[in-house]
Amino acid sequence: MRRNKIMGLIGAFILAAVGTTALTAYVRTAHDRAVAGEELVDVLVIDQPVTAGTPASELTQKVRKDQVPVKVRPEAAVANLQELAGLVAAVDLQAGEQLLRTRFQTPTATTSTATCSSKATAPAGMHEVTIKLDAIRAVGGSIRAGATVGLNASFDKEDTNPAVTKTLLHKVLVTCVSSTLVEQKPDAGATPIIGSQLLITLAVEPANVEKVIFAAEYGRMYLTLEPKDAVDAPSQPQTRAAIAK
Repeated sequence: MRRNKIMGLIGAFILAAVGTTALTAYVRTAHDRAVAGEELVDVLVIDQPVTAGTPASELTQKVRKDQVPVKVRPEAAVANLQELAGLVAAVDLQAGEQLLRTRFQTPTATTSTATCSSKATAPAGMHEVTIKLDAIRAVGGSIRAGATVGLNASFDKEDTNPAVTKTLLHKVLVTCVSSTLVEQKPDAGATPIIGSQLLITLAVEPANVEKVIFAAEYGRMYLTLEPKDAVDAPSQPQTRAAIAK
């Protein structure tokens, strides 16, 4: 009886192996049928993670050549590293993704501006905190160190609290403005785009630090140029119902 049990286990193992082999062959055949008659083109695929700033000339051992149907090849796909001559990776690249020209920039363009174009000294006792904004949310990128700004934020609806936009702080001193490169996430299927965002450092009272950080983490912020002689109008939080009146 034990012999019959062992033979049964061996038979089950053989059947499983045969089934797996047959399934693999079927999937491969189905794939071949799917691309049969379609024009295939070469693309390069990342084999090892690549850090931002890596020159394209150093990617020889980190990429492999693959083929895809021409109709699904991204417009920015790279088939030869020569196409990226003189460029460096603008963002970190992960294994398995196709190499795209839009993820590379000239060395000067890929280097974040770590130093301020100008610097203002924060008053004694003030804390400095940096927020990251698109230029459109920072007066078109025209804000400079030494300017004073109004800090406004919009928050989504939460529980019974409606979506709201509110002025949080008035006449906040800007002590530094720099920029950094970011990967802007497009609609699904579209080619990623490398853009820039402003890094704006503000001098705020210690009691307002948490307010600024919370707005940066959970809200959408806008800055307004607010000179020191601007009138401080009382904040009137705006909701959909308030605006529709």
